[in-house]
Amino acid sequence: MIRLMLITALVISLLYCANMHAGGGTDNPNSFVGTVAYANGKPAPGATVRMIDKSSWLTNAETNMSVVIESTFTDSNGRFSLIAPDSAQYTIEAACDSGSVIVWNRYPFQGETLYLKPWVRFRGLVTGTEKSSGILFGGTSFRTSVAADNTFDILRIPRGNYPLVALVPCGALTESRFLEIVSITGDSAIQDDTLTVRPDTLLVDNFSLGFPQTSLGILTNGFWYDFVDKYDPYNGNSDVVWDTVSSAAAWQGGPSLACSIYLREGFTTPFGGIGFFIGSCNKYYDLSTVTSLVLIVKGKGSLRISFETHELDTLSGNGAHFGITVSLPAQWSRMVIPLDSLTVPPDSKAFQMGYTWAQVAHQVQRIEFGVYGSLAVAGDTTELWLDDIKMSDIQLEILAQ
Repeated sequence: MIRLMLITALVISLLYCANMHAGGGTDNPNSFVGTVAYANGKPAPGATVRMIDKSSWLTNAETNMSVVIESTFTDSNGRFSLIAPDSAQYTIEAACDSGSVIVWNRYPFQGETLYLKPWVRFRGLVTGTEKSSGILFGGTSFRTSVAADNTFDILRIPRGNYPLVALVPCGALTESRFLEIVSITGDSAIQDDTLTVRPDTLLVDNFSLGFPQTSLGILTNGFWYDFVDKYDPYNGNSDVVWDTVSSAAAWQGGPSLACSIYLREGFTTPFGGIGFFIGSCNKYYDLSTVTSLVLIVKGKGSLRISFETHELDTLSGNGAHFGITVSLPAQWSRMVIPLDSLTVPPDSKAFQMGYTWAQVAHQVQRIEFGVYGSLAVAGDTTELWLDDIKMSDIQLEILAQ
C-alpha cells in the first residue's frame, strides 16, 4: 500500500501548503506575518511572539535547552513578523501581561490575527509509581517543576489542549513519560487536576487535539491518512469516508474517529482503509519493546491491522506486512493486540523468506486498518470506530530520535 500512502501524504501536504498561502502578501513564503490583538479587537503592542520547532522540541525540552527558535515583539499596531527556517509546521505563542494564545502546528501564514485570552493558573498533584521532577506542555515553551510533595503550580498558562510530558529522573539522565491530554479551558481563573505517570503506556491518539494529526503527533508529527483503490494509478470505485465525531454514538461522547469503507466493483480486488504515521512520514521507529497495541473499538465487519515497516516496504514483490485480522465488535470494547501475535500472510514473499516480527520491529513507519485481499468483497461496507489508542512498554525518547 506504500504507493497509495505516498499519494495520500502528498495530497495532505498540498492541502497544508494551500492553507499556508491562504493569507497572502509577503515576499518570503516562510514568514509568519500577523497581528496580536486583545479580545475586543484592539491591537496589543509590545506582546511577545515566539516560534517553536516541533521537530526538535522533545530533545531540547528534556535537556533544558530552549525550544524557541525565534522570538519578537509586536509593534505599536500589534503587528509581528517571524522568519521560519523552512516551510515546515511550527507552534506560535503570543503573550502579554493580560493574556496569551497558542496557535498549534501551523505552516507559515500571512495576515492572521491572534486574539489573546486571559491566563489560567494550572495546579495539581502528580501520582504514579515514578517520581516526576517536572511537567512539560508538549510542543510549547511552557513547563513547571514538581515539588517534593508531588504538587505542581504553573501560575500562567494559555488556554488549550496539551499533551503533557512528565520528566522522570533516571540516575544522571532524565527520561520522559507521555502523561495524557489535558484541556485547560479557562472556565475559571484557576484549574486543578491530578496527573498520573504511567511508565508502561504511551498515548497515540484520543482525537481531542484535532485531526488529521494524532495526539502523539504534537510531539512526533504523526498524522492519519486513508488509502483506497480509487486513487491513481488503480482508478477503482471504492471509497473511504472518515471524520471525528462527538455524539452519543462516540466513545464517552467523543470525539472518536468514525470510518466507513465502501468497496465497489471496478477493480479486480477492491481495497480501502485508514492508517497513521507514527511520526514524520520519512522516518521509521523502533517498536521492538512494545508488547501490545491497545484501543477502544467498535464497528461492523472484519479488517486487518498491520504494522508497516521499511524492510517489507522495500522487499521486491512483497505487498504484505506483519499484522492481525480482527472482527469488529458491535459495541465499544477494549481490544488488546499482542505484537508477538503478528504474522504475515502465508502466500506472501515475506512469509516464504522466513521473516519474523523481531527482524522488522525496529523500523515501523505506520499502522493501518484496512480491508483488502481475502477480506475484500465488492458491495460490502465496513464500519470502524476508534478511540483511546495506546502502545504498551515504549519510551517516548525512542519516538523522538
